[in-house]
Amino acid sequence: MSMKNCPKCGTEVHFDDDICHACGTNVPIVVPWPAYLIGGFLVVVLVFWAVDWTYWADYFSRL
Repeated sequence: MSMKNCPKCGTEVHFDDDICHACGTNVPIVVPWPAYLIGGFLVVVLVFWAVDWTYWADYFSRL
């Protein structure tokens, strides 16, 4: 697994830990940008899957 460095003391911290065990500093977890892209894509897919498209097609065809 990969490690990250504490911003205060420079000690290597496991990538999943959010507190440095040496000095107690908060070490934020970094989320890579592709995770937001994949999450947004999944939300869009779920919305398209959940919508009843025949209702909306009938609704707009009456206008």
